[in-house]
Amino acid sequence: MEVNTLKLKMFADGGIGEMQTQDSLGYHTLLYAQSLWFAGLDANNSLHVSAITFRTTTPDFKPGPVSNDPNAATIYGKVYHVSLQTISDFVNGNTTGIPQEIANWPAHGNTAMGEAAKLAPFVDVDNDGNYDPSQGDYPDIKGDEALFAIANDKNHRPTEGMGLEVHAMAYAYTTGGIEDSIVYLDYMIYNRSQDQFADVYISSFLDFDLGDSGDDLPATNINEDAVFCYNGDDVDQGGFGNQPASCALRILKGPPADYLDGVDNDRDGCVDGVLINGACQPEDPSNGIQEHYKMSSSMAYFKFASGAPTQTSDPVNAPEFYNYMRSLWKNGNNLVIENPSGFGSTNNGDGYTIDGSGTKTNYVYPGDSYDASGAFTPSSPVNWFASPDFSSDFRMLANMGPFTLTAGESFDLNMAIVWSRDSSAAAGYTHINSLVSGLGAPKPVRNVSLRDFTADRDVDLFFDTQNREWVLNNHSDRSLDFKLVSISGKLIRHITIDAKSHLPIQRSELVTGIYLLINQSSGKAYKIMY
Repeated sequence: MEVNTLKLKMFADGGIGEMQTQDSLGYHTLLYAQSLWFAGLDANNSLHVSAITFRTTTPDFKPGPVSNDPNAATIYGKVYHVSLQTISDFVNGNTTGIPQEIANWPAHGNTAMGEAAKLAPFVDVDNDGNYDPSQGDYPDIKGDEALFAIANDKNHRPTEGMGLEVHAMAYAYTTGGIEDSIVYLDYMIYNRSQDQFADVYISSFLDFDLGDSGDDLPATNINEDAVFCYNGDDVDQGGFGNQPASCALRILKGPPADYLDGVDNDRDGCVDGVLINGACQPEDPSNGIQEHYKMSSSMAYFKFASGAPTQTSDPVNAPEFYNYMRSLWKNGNNLVIENPSGFGSTNNGDGYTIDGSGTKTNYVYPGDSYDASGAFTPSSPVNWFASPDFSSDFRMLANMGPFTLTAGESFDLNMAIVWSRDSSAAAGYTHINSLVSGLGAPKPVRNVSLRDFTADRDVDLFFDTQNREWVLNNHSDRSLDFKLVSISGKLIRHITIDAKSHLPIQRSELVTGIYLLINQSSGKAYKIMY
């Protein structure tokens, strides 16, 4: 997907392959990889982990819905790219037939193979419950450009999958403002299994690569539920140069927390409640009031080749993945606030101590941000930043949990990625923090525009309710030629209407459906439905 100055790649398993931005010198990388990690304990207390990093081994998620079809990964092994412009053109009859992006939209699964009946969201124009573009139905996307993929973890190894199905949509808007630097990530998560999992965590895995990935630093903004990366010095050699970049991901909505667990999981000041119109409303299963996590912890670790301690490098087995998702080091040691010394100081510790001693924290390198609700640590400013001596190729996690995932449960997750360029590392740190604070603002409103039937000054079209037929009016002093075609582009008939006259569009030979009446002089098209 290329939108604004951004180029974004999505894999068929729903993960982001690369996010780049363009300037006069070409494209520069902001984000090398992003994906979701899932982990939890089954009824026998066995750990299940489904996580993707770089797909160097058989990935835990494969394309397609949970299915009994051995060919499902091939059938759904694609990313569906649709633009709002394509949909608007289709709805207004400005396409020759049905565009492939709309015709191939994966709205329904093969129920004979155990797939869910409803998959990708769509606008059901005739309200019959079935996706049929020939009847005017079209994909229900967000933004001006969108990517969509379906994936599941049903049969992966070495730990068994959780029976999860993930519907991922990445999308962006073109507004000429800050929205041009934002990519939104929305997910629908389905537990298609009959199993319940406890102590479940979900993490957004991120490998930020800001041009030259070897001089990046990780950070957390607790108040805004964001993790981000900024340049470790004022010049990004071989990348963004003397205008280094910063990039952040913010959790806008996380999974539902367990009812009445005694924790202010969304950190809004309401324990076991939700802040609505300035007042705490208690959680209540009968009316759906329930806390949702945002970011309950964050973590950063080094790649293997960095020379960092083994316990702070890439995870290699399920327990190590699970520990990172809980802001623990690979060996189970706590992440601790180590020698906090302020922005830019090389005296800041990395948060790992051999014996695990130190003040435990949920969040890595929070700077002066803190959890004012007191539900998570730190609960006051600690002045802890990443040391410039640690600038390297980091991986980061924005974590959500723990919670209970019940059999058949479904919920949505919402995230956003934003980036900027600035004159120095310090300016980038400040700017990206200000940008993430605006990511919770309402998104631009987008509707599929339907052309008015009076688009031609000399022509109008109305529906005669008494005779149940469309009537074409020609107000001009000359006769006009039209052609009537099906939504698939098949010519039905030619129609000529005399000057200053009206003409009913006879329904003979027309089956129920949508048709286009095209003015052969102006090229204007009018949609009619019988």
